[in-house]
Amino acid sequence: MEIELKYKLNEASDADAIFDDVRILDMADAGSEKHIKMHAVYFDTKDGNLSSKGMVFRVREEGEKLMATLKWDGVSIDGLHVREEINVPLNDRVYLQKPDIKVFSESDIFEELESIVDGKELVLMMEMNFVRRAVRLDNGVGIFELSVDIGNISCEGKTKQINELEIELFSGSNEELKDLGEYISNKFRISPENHSKFRQGLDLVDKNRV
Repeated sequence: MEIELKYKLNEASDADAIFDDVRILDMADAGSEKHIKMHAVYFDTKDGNLSSKGMVFRVREEGEKLMATLKWDGVSIDGLHVREEINVPLNDRVYLQKPDIKVFSESDIFEELESIVDGKELVLMMEMNFVRRAVRLDNGVGIFELSVDIGNISCEGKTKQINELEIELFSGSNEELKDLGEYISNKFRISPENHSKFRQGLDLVDKNRV
C-alpha cells in the first residue's frame, strides 16, 4: 500500500525554499538527497478497460532503474492519497514499447488484472518526463520521503506542466504524515492536489473518463 500527500507548488522555485527550511533540514538524513530523471509511460486498452476499473499500469525509467507499477483501489481526500500498489523491477527497456501484464503474474491481483484486460492489446496512453528531487526525513516517530517533481505530462498531443510536491509515508502514523504536510503547506502556502499525475493527464483530453 502507498500512502502519500500531494501538493501543487506555486512555482518550481518553491522547491529550494522547502528543502532549505530549517525544520526540514533538521529531519533530513545526511546524504539522502538525490535528483533522479524520470521517464514514465502509461498503458491501457484502446477502450480504457484498466482506467474504467480504477487501475493504472505504468512502466518508468528511474535514473538507471526500470520499474513496472500497477496501482488500484485509490482514494484521495485533501491531498492524502491511499492506494494499493505493486512494483516489479524490469531488466529490458523493450517494456517501454511492448508492455506485458505478465510481469505481475506472481501477485494476488494478477487474475483480476488478466480478466479486466481480457486479452486486448495495450496501447500507449500518455508519457511523463520530469526530474525528481527527493530527500529522506526522520522526525524520530516517522520516516518519510519528501520529493518535488518538475517536468511535464503529454497525452494525445496536449501537455501540462508538473510542479508537484509529495510526502510519502515509509513508517509511522498517518497523523505524523498529516502534521508534516500541514507544516509545509501552511508555511509555503501550497494547495492539496487530489488528482494523480495519471488523472491529470486524462483530464487534458477527457475530464469525464475516470
